[in-house]
Amino acid sequence: MKKILLFFVVLFIHSNSFSQVLIDQTKTPSQITIQDLIGAGVSVSNITFNGSAANANLLRDQIGLFSNGLTSPVNIDSGVILSTGNSLVAQIAPGTQVSGASQVSVSPVVGDADLATLVTGTIRNVAVLEFDFVPTSSFVEFNYVFASEEYPEFTPCTTANPINDVFGFFISGPGITGPFSNSAANIALIPGTTLPISINNINECSPHNAYYVDNSTFVDPSTGLVNTNTVQYDGMTTVLTARSNVQCGQTYHIKLAIGNVSDNGWDSAVFLQANSFSIPTVSLGSDRFFCGAQTCVDLTVTFAQTLPTGFNPTFNWYLNGVLQTTTTVPTLNVCQSGTWSVEVLTPGCATVVTTDDVEVFFGSTPPFNAI
Repeated sequence: MKKILLFFVVLFIHSNSFSQVLIDQTKTPSQITIQDLIGAGVSVSNITFNGSAANANLLRDQIGLFSNGLTSPVNIDSGVILSTGNSLVAQIAPGTQVSGASQVSVSPVVGDADLATLVTGTIRNVAVLEFDFVPTSSFVEFNYVFASEEYPEFTPCTTANPINDVFGFFISGPGITGPFSNSAANIALIPGTTLPISINNINECSPHNAYYVDNSTFVDPSTGLVNTNTVQYDGMTTVLTARSNVQCGQTYHIKLAIGNVSDNGWDSAVFLQANSFSIPTVSLGSDRFFCGAQTCVDLTVTFAQTLPTGFNPTFNWYLNGVLQTTTTVPTLNVCQSGTWSVEVLTPGCATVVTTDDVEVFFGSTPPFNAI
């Protein structure tokens, strides 16, 4: 009995010690962008951090990697954190959250013309990651969460003088016209609106409060406990998606920027899902094995993303590497055993967006020995 009790105690300690969001600052902004932010169908170049290519190849304390985010209200397992201060602020021992926590970067940069157009007040402690990219599809997207220590004390719900820490994702290139630098458009918007995401626009009493998460009432799914405070920020958004229509094969520029407003304290951050800056990705599901009377089955392409209106891909279907047919619908009825694969192509693009394959077997006996 003592041994069993010890096992459960050790298990609890182990589980609790790993329930916090963890921050890793051992990669440069350039390495992080290429290895941890960019996903399928996108190539990148000309990476800068805070306006400097040199900075992109040095360790910077405002950018890092996070993990274990599913046990916190961040609700993203892992990815990139971009912070107005030292990103290590996000990492706390469970239950030790401090209201108003901040940690100024060792090399703070003040001011950004694009962020300044979104708010009133002086822009301070900016963190700006920029790069060029070439997509092989007609749209790109990525998932993110905005979080801040300004919640809830400095929202319009609680003060007449809210402090509106700000961020934006500014994309420019062929077919894009906007009011920001290089005719860029901001794609960090409240879903279904043209409003930028900010503390003033998303909070506990705003019309868009469905996108707000109060860290103090978060229930840790690994323990069932309320207010375990596994991440420092007092409030944040739900997981949101930034998306832009693009032209495949063309070069675009994106600027991911966040800054404090008016003061240098009360940090804010953006969590970007790992490798989610990508084009559509697809799956045909698991392998299929049929023994008996069944001789045909439908294969259906499932997209990981919600497709935007007007995105009408074509599908090249192959059996054992030989093209069988091209369709404009994502389902094919197949009646032959073998390796079936699909290529998904964007309208107007000669390049393949994404592929997947699946094994299909029809027969009287299974193609393997049952265990």
